[in-house]
Amino acid sequence: MTLDYSAKYTPKPIPDLEGDADFQQWQSACKFTLHRFRLSGIIDGTLEPPAATDPTATIEEYRNKKNLAYGIIRDSVEPVMYELQAAGFDEDDNHYDPKKLWDVVHKVIPKSTPTPATQGHHQGMEFSAQNRSAASIIGRARSSPLPPILWPPSQEW
Repeated sequence: MTLDYSAKYTPKPIPDLEGDADFQQWQSACKFTLHRFRLSGIIDGTLEPPAATDPTATIEEYRNKKNLAYGIIRDSVEPVMYELQAAGFDEDDNHYDPKKLWDVVHKVIPKSTPTPATQGHHQGMEFSAQNRSAASIIGRARSSPLPPILWPPSQEW
């Protein structure tokens, strides 16, 4: 049995990047799509731009690949563009470069964007790690600068 490689394959759409909570899922889907269209070399730096002396067709092919890669990434990061722009990314200044967009997403998003799901979770983790037991609360209260009339209590805890 032979496989028919001429059939077109349409990958699933890349989910929108909403923030840190779905970053790994977004990154995996985006890498897969870029690889599928043979564009991963643009973002990992292995596909160098052609020299100015190369034939026009080669330069045009590279431009098309670069534009397609940019579109794939840009369409999926729309929800976090404000954070990227706040970090200094400007599409015009960066000449719609997919590598620069990819790099700024990886620099800004995994560290900064709290989502409703992770925001409370991180705060709760911090609270519970610091306040594990009544003994730690009492220990902190005994070293409190409260007036002696309020502390220490008359009975030992």
